[in-house]
Amino acid sequence: MLRASPPQNSAVRACTNFRFIGTCPAPAAGAADITSLYVAEFGTVPVGKRLFVRASVVVDGFESLPREFQARVPAA
Repeated sequence: MLRASPPQNSAVRACTNFRFIGTCPAPAAGAADITSLYVAEFGTVPVGKRLFVRASVVVDGFESLPREFQARVPAA
């Protein structure tokens, strides 16, 4: 399960506002591209904003503790 926050200011270091954006797509070459899931929920992200994403696994109806990732959107 993937949850993400709306784009935050780059100075933000912690976030509690997460929304469900979908399930993780199948990996290709060892990585899964979640860009389309994020853009469908929040739209295009401005350069310099910080993104927060949480990923968790559901097995037999039980959800694991989330693993949280954050990154600043670089200039193209």
